[in-house]
Amino acid sequence: IRLLEVNQTLAHVHQITGLVASNLTRFSRARRPEEAERILAVAREETHRIFDENLGSLVPRFVAVYDRYFTHDEIRQMLAFYESPIGQKTLRVTPEVIPACIETMQNWANTFVPALRVRLLARDSAFAGSEEGA
Repeated sequence: IRLLEVNQTLAHVHQITGLVASNLTRFSRARRPEEAERILAVAREETHRIFDENLGSLVPRFVAVYDRYFTHDEIRQMLAFYESPIGQKTLRVTPEVIPACIETMQNWANTFVPALRVRLLARDSAFAGSEEGA
């Protein structure tokens, strides 16, 4: 449990409340665009609340995941890392590094789209017209 606190896993749980709320309200907001902000705000508030009410049931699930992949000694080593200066920096900058890596990967992958379209069309005519929306 200490590792979940030190590596900020539990703190990140609330970061997904916006995503959950957004997904849950997508159609309601589209049908009632004049109320979209209010609908999303209410959904975020309730999502945050229900996550808080049930966070205790998530901790044992996280512990089981870590137990499946790491030994007790490895968890101690991770704790030592996250409590070190470089571990603290890792925790601080990772929220910026991950989106930058995702963007870099998407830009890299997009360079292959024209060649990919040619290959798909060469293999199967069902891919004709697939360039729309891509």
